[in-house]
Amino acid sequence: MGIVMANPNSPEAVMKGYSADELAKASVFAPQGAPAPQQAAPTLTAEQLTMKAAIDAMETNGVDANIIEKLREGNGLVAKTVDDPVVLLQPYTQPGDFTGEYPQPLDPTEILQQCEEISVWRALPEKITPFNADQWREMTEIDFATSTGLAADGFFLKGGCPDQITASGENLSKTRMYIGAQQTLSYEDIMHSAAVAAIRGLGISRIMTHTVGGPDVIDVIRDSKAKEIKKMEILTINNWDLGLVKGDSSVNTLAFDGIETQVTAAAGARANGDSTGSFDVEEFDNFLVLGCARPTHIFGHPKALEGIKKGYMALGAVGGAFPVQQIVLSRSADGGVIPGMVLADEIYTSVGKITLVPDFRFTATQVADHAFVSSVYALRVYHGGEAIVYKSTQTPLSFKDLAPGCTAISFMTYAVTCLVIKHMCAQAVWTSQFAGRVSDTGCTVVGGTAIGA
Repeated sequence: MGIVMANPNSPEAVMKGYSADELAKASVFAPQGAPAPQQAAPTLTAEQLTMKAAIDAMETNGVDANIIEKLREGNGLVAKTVDDPVVLLQPYTQPGDFTGEYPQPLDPTEILQQCEEISVWRALPEKITPFNADQWREMTEIDFATSTGLAADGFFLKGGCPDQITASGENLSKTRMYIGAQQTLSYEDIMHSAAVAAIRGLGISRIMTHTVGGPDVIDVIRDSKAKEIKKMEILTINNWDLGLVKGDSSVNTLAFDGIETQVTAAAGARANGDSTGSFDVEEFDNFLVLGCARPTHIFGHPKALEGIKKGYMALGAVGGAFPVQQIVLSRSADGGVIPGMVLADEIYTSVGKITLVPDFRFTATQVADHAFVSSVYALRVYHGGEAIVYKSTQTPLSFKDLAPGCTAISFMTYAVTCLVIKHMCAQAVWTSQFAGRVSDTGCTVVGGTAIGA
């Protein structure tokens, strides 16, 4: 039979060799000298009734009262209290050094409260060369040449000779520009941050970022330097994407020109004649068909590309009243129909399949409560298996330690790059009004959506 622990402050308890932790647990909420609480009659088992009769007999025969009490406690024959007495003063006052001894733990994952928008940066291929600029030649004219100035279109008399040909062209070039970020930390702060990050719940050891249209990404960091490098990479790539969309060397002489700056009617790109009307998917499809070089990608604001997707869903419908394509998904569990649809970032047009690249950095201007104006860019990214729209890079995104200054350490991430768009007459821009709102985007985009933001 078990015997409960006696008063932890009694000599008997000390002599039994109980540890300080056991004594503390035994004494929690058991104040000495408290008034005896009311007892409730216990419900006894058959075995307890037998033991009770034996203990009562021992008590009748004069056995010591302390032994009798211990036997009753050890066999569960002592009634439990109905209500514990309230002994604490209210309101409760926390000990002054409690927060110092037990600080609040820190979630090791830091969340970037912005969205990464790097869709164009990811979609465009990259060519890396050691040269300071990217120069290429485009043939602008090829024809037959005759002495009389009259072309025979390649036809000639029996026994004669065909006409010679003439061709001309021009060299084009793009100068690469520098883009990057820099930070400075002391050597001691780096050591301290590494030690803190190694203790889970004490410091930041992971960074979570969110890419627009993509999954959340969690990167593990080991110290403050690694964290700063990750932050610089995020900011540099997002500003690189901004440059690919909106870069304008006439506004910022240190920047390269982006898609919106290069692909214009003035530069030789195809453009729709009437850019003021509402979006018409049949006219848009006709516009794609008229291009002698078919586009492989369409770049634009996500809302504008959504309008194009839904337009192609209804293309060919009777009066546009209902979509030709109908998708019905059912659950095998109960046979219920799942409403809604997921529209992929690609469409099938009259000139074939085209990949869509949505990016919030493309300009979209709200002109009415549920209408906005935006341009989408139908580009031929690949021509004959060769990339003709690409990131031309001399130095890929790189990390570099700078010259140390006493106990401080400076470092940077940077790239030397620009955007090359060749064969401009094969590129096209379509401007029109689309239905919807473009101002309710939720989180802001890292680096902003406008130059200088």
